[in-house]
Amino acid sequence: MTEEQADQVIDFLIGMHRPPDPVATRNAWRLHLRALDAECASQAAINGTKVWDRFPTWPAFYTEYRTVADARDVAAASDLCSLCEGDGFVMVGTRLPITTEWMRKRELKASDIAVEEYAACPECNPSDTSFRRYDGSVAKALDPAKVLELMRK
Repeated sequence: MTEEQADQVIDFLIGMHRPPDPVATRNAWRLHLRALDAECASQAAINGTKVWDRFPTWPAFYTEYRTVADARDVAAASDLCSLCEGDGFVMVGTRLPITTEWMRKRELKASDIAVEEYAACPECNPSDTSFRRYDGSVAKALDPAKVLELMRK
């Protein structure tokens, strides 16, 4: 959370419940709030004002924050893709590394350990997932149908 977002949450709480020393409260709370998610902290402040009869203690606020954050995490987990479980990528195969000409010149040998190959998840990324390399050339990603075929092997 940014300092500005933290100040907005603090202003809301101060406006609803007048603390004895607003300046000291603002300074102390700003440090705590900076480590939290802005959306969850704002919702916790709104929810808490319905039950707090005075300015909340930090433990009371954090308890409400955890309730909001945990509910969001549960909702997000239920929306996970069935293929990639939210990773956005799926493993399509393994291959052994090859010894390149550059390696041969330096008397190096490729490892005997298989390398996993991944592709964009066809359910999460059904559109074109090609990208530009560092040199500006376009790397064409695998077609979603091809990814599903490779996953079945």
